[in-house]
Amino acid sequence: MVGEEKASEIIDFVLKNSQAEQSEVVIMGGRSELTRFAQSAVHQNMAEDNAVVYIKVVIGDRVGRVSTNKLDPDSLKATLQQATEQARRSAVTPHASAQAAPSSYSKLDTYDDVTAAYTPMDRVEVISKMAAVAAGYGFSASGAFTTAVEEIAVANSNGVYGYTKGTVTSLSALVASDSSYGYADAVSKSVGDIYGEALARTAAEKCLNCAHPAEVEPGEYDVILEPKAVATMLSFFASLGFGARSYQEGRSFVSGRLGQQIAGRNISLWDNGLDERGLAVPFDFEGVPKQRLDLIVDGVATGIAYDVESAALQGKQSTGHALPPDAREYTSDPLPLNLFLQPGDSSLEQMIGSIEKGLLVTRFHYTNIVHPLKAIITGMTRDGTFLIENGRIASGVKNLRFTQSILTALENVDMIGRDVSLKADDYYGASLVPALKIRNFNFTGVTEH
Repeated sequence: MVGEEKASEIIDFVLKNSQAEQSEVVIMGGRSELTRFAQSAVHQNMAEDNAVVYIKVVIGDRVGRVSTNKLDPDSLKATLQQATEQARRSAVTPHASAQAAPSSYSKLDTYDDVTAAYTPMDRVEVISKMAAVAAGYGFSASGAFTTAVEEIAVANSNGVYGYTKGTVTSLSALVASDSSYGYADAVSKSVGDIYGEALARTAAEKCLNCAHPAEVEPGEYDVILEPKAVATMLSFFASLGFGARSYQEGRSFVSGRLGQQIAGRNISLWDNGLDERGLAVPFDFEGVPKQRLDLIVDGVATGIAYDVESAALQGKQSTGHALPPDAREYTSDPLPLNLFLQPGDSSLEQMIGSIEKGLLVTRFHYTNIVHPLKAIITGMTRDGTFLIENGRIASGVKNLRFTQSILTALENVDMIGRDVSLKADDYYGASLVPALKIRNFNFTGVTEH
């Protein structure tokens, strides 16, 4: 951990030594500890303590960006010089000089002392209890248990300054038999919210009920997506449709459709980095305060996520959705990372009971984009896929490939769960979502397992 005092010193040093017209500094640091286990035995424990300083300078309409994890004055000066030289050689970027203005930030409860102090032996104790649960079913357990402290500092030559730190923990359980698997996971700011034995029991029950899975023909089925699968689907949905760059360039399915119906009237989706039920943070990576952004209200597209630069292109204000500097390797879009889907009033049992023949899906994997403008994705089911017949779970089934428009899926939502779960995204985000019952979900192939 750098700590706020040292982060402030680094920022002051960079800004005072910069000769550029404008400068921005982002510090991302922290300590992450990971314990992995397989076949009910711990096989890896690792810890990383690191801090990276990202420097952005603007000369005219030219930008230079360089990073370093060497925090001594000479290294910081050298990195600043590299950024300056890069800016002088770079192409002109419209509105490159746009910067966030100073602001106040919400005080959020993002740090848990117990999580920050959690030790490898603490994690092993939880894992041992999970292994015992799996052994009670005659199965073995695998997974990963992470505890981390993260810090972010953001500042610019316009007077912006923000510092925050928080904790996060995640635990996954994959329970295996000779013929089947079951999965469960959890994420929170606090290890006190993570119940390893309960996760192991959920995964073990799925594994038990999925033993010797049958094969079903590909086709369209009524489907129940549990929260993990819903979170994956909505993460792709948000990234394909609600980033300002994609919207401005006509690459988004929302382009030209703001104010129009794009989902069922029972669908309301928003982003809110200030909601402490998720992984809250007070500001984005340009120092703009977080806020609630309604993306879909009663099925109608209502909002787009902006950072400072994309907002300047349209004469708008940033919505506080600038991504971490290292994310520029993957996308230039500002994106919603703290998603919330309005729950309904149905229990999982009621959803299952309403289906004559359909499928229940625990989670997806190998999910990829097929057609961005139609929001079509493809992927596989995994670790607990079940056949529903006459309102009951009939058996486990072999995993299937799906190819589905998310837009169509959200038009076909018949029932929405009343219970919500926080599920981590693969990159910097988390979604608080319920289960969904969806008509005519398209499965295009079957696997051997």
